[in-house]
Amino acid sequence: MSERKIKTICITGDVCSGKSLFASLLAKQMKTQLIKVDEIVKELYLKKQKGYKIIKKYFGKEYVSKTEVNKGLLLQKLLSGEVSLEKIDKHLQPVIKKKILKLLMEQNFSQYVVFEMGSFKNHSDYFREIFDFVILVNCNEQTKVDRLSKRNNISKEKSKQIINFFSNPSFNDFDVEILSEQPIQKSLESVKDAIERKN
Repeated sequence: MSERKIKTICITGDVCSGKSLFASLLAKQMKTQLIKVDEIVKELYLKKQKGYKIIKKYFGKEYVSKTEVNKGLLLQKLLSGEVSLEKIDKHLQPVIKKKILKLLMEQNFSQYVVFEMGSFKNHSDYFREIFDFVILVNCNEQTKVDRLSKRNNISKEKSKQIINFFSNPSFNDFDVEILSEQPIQKSLESVKDAIERKN
């Protein structure tokens, strides 16, 4: 990434770790754009898009509606083991990477651009070359469970199952880790300083 003048920052973390809030505030403080990779995936899952075609081709038409991928059913089958996350990733991650690289080439970004990408922690080897700086946002497991249970109006047992399914405890390919329970302004300042020092 050294050939590009734009510096790319990736915010990653588990479900409900606090990464969305931190990414939004960091982008605002650095006066730059925030790109949510979940929104890229959401677009890919619309009818006629590559993600939609991948799910329909490799998993079956029952996983798509007339307008988009049935994400609720897909999650249900992932958790039950009836659908392989590895198989989805094998076909979908190259499409996501291509989309990100295209954005970086075509968009007129400022000095920095912030990406929120929870899945980075599960695919850091594949995506690391895109990002100059990676921030892991974390918090204790019970906080994650409570947040997800409240946000999605589901049981804490179900919340824990979802969090554990997508978690990667061995992930260590990051530059800075912040805890979302700590004062947010202090975390923002320390991260901004670390980014500027690295540059």
